[in-house]
Amino acid sequence: MKNNLHLLLVAAFCLLGFVSCKKDRHGENKSVTLNVTVNAGDTYKLDLSPYGDEDDIASIAKQATDYNISAISTDVYSRKYVYTFSRAGGSKAAATGTDQVVLKINEPEGRCRNHDETNITINFTVN
Repeated sequence: MKNNLHLLLVAAFCLLGFVSCKKDRHGENKSVTLNVTVNAGDTYKLDLSPYGDEDDIASIAKQATDYNISAISTDVYSRKYVYTFSRAGGSKAAATGTDQVVLKINEPEGRCRNHDETNITINFTVN
């Protein structure tokens, strides 16, 4: 009788674990494209929190080719990831043009062996 109760409890916990993995809906891959116009010498900032949640990791998958700043940092107060881009002003030929950055926001592999990922492609036009 005691062994049957233990087996029943173990089966219930396994089933509960399986159902919770399905309920989390992990494993979604999303792609977002942003077309942004920036004036040379100005700074563009993008709050990355709408594209992931608190435990996600943000990284640059494809770096811009011509920039003064192209980096992801954590905001000191909100503790959210922020992407920053700027290209210096100066000579018109060097400052204008197009560029592209690809950011990746992903959830580390968790207990359910699933993995959320959002790829954000930013197409910059610099005036």
